This record gives sequence, structure tokens and C-alpha cells, in this order.
Amino acid sequence: MSEDIVHGAQQLVPLANRYNLDLKRVIAAGHSAGGQLALWLAAQQVVDLRGVVPLAAVSDLRRAYALQLDGGVAGELLGGSPDRVPQRYAAASPMELLPIPVPQRVVHGTADKVVPFEMSLRFAKASKNSKLIPLPGVGHFELIDPRANIWPTIRKNILDWEF
Repeated sequence: MSEDIVHGAQQLVPLANRYNLDLKRVIAAGHSAGGQLALWLAAQQVVDLRGVVPLAAVSDLRRAYALQLDGGVAGELLGGSPDRVPQRYAAASPMELLPIPVPQRVVHGTADKVVPFEMSLRFAKASKNSKLIPLPGVGHFELIDPRANIWPTIRKNILDWEF
């Protein structure tokens, strides 16, 4: 999995050359487990990201395991519990990869029943380079619905970076 993410990100260079893209404007964004992957990519520093926008991200895989989010998918992904395979959690969990040098806008709905808001709250407090964007009363999936009334906030946090 991690090789696929790194390889995909590295494809930006030939694409930039072919399509005249400005690589100084690249933002990584992802929702839920995709938010974990976007934060993980930012921590690897394999590409020069302008910022990262995790949306309702699973930013702490140990906590996800403890809460048994989505039926224990963190343990399935990493091949066991944090006690059994701690090195895998250390290598994959954004919380354990701090400090992440790339600026982060951590967006999360306070009424999320899938990934608890407290996960992003704890992550943002632990990170020296993040800004928490709480969305009061918003659940998990509204963050990726362009018809939702909060979509302008999502769009703004992804697109409006000072260059």
C-alpha cells in the first residue's frame, strides 16, 4: 500500500513536465482512511506538498484500534494489535509520525459517528503545524458531498492557500 502512494505521488513530476503543472501548488487531501493516507504521505516528504487537508481522518491508528472503528479495520490493515505489531503502527499512524512539517488543515465534523471528532482534536493539539477546522453538527459523509451546505468550507480549505 505505502509503495503505491509514494509511486503515485512521484508521478507528479513527469505529469508536471508534460502538462506544465506548478508543483509548488500541490495539496494532498483525503477523507477518513484517505485522510490517514494524505497525512502519511505528507510525513514521508517524498514530494514537496504545499499543504495537506485531512477530512475526518483516521489520524491515530492505535486509537482507531482501541475504539474498534469500522469493526477493527486498523488491526486488519496492519496485521494485528498495537501490542502485537507496534512497529507497523509506528510506521503508519500519522499521530506517531509527528511532527509532520507540511502545514495541515484538519477538517472534521463534531457530530461524526464514524470517526470521532476527538481524534482530529487530539491530533491537531499534538501537531505543531496544524489548524483544526471543526464543523459543528456535521457528520462523516457531508465532508465529501458537494451538495452539502458545508461544501464551500471544504472547497475553501483545499483551494485557498497563499502562494
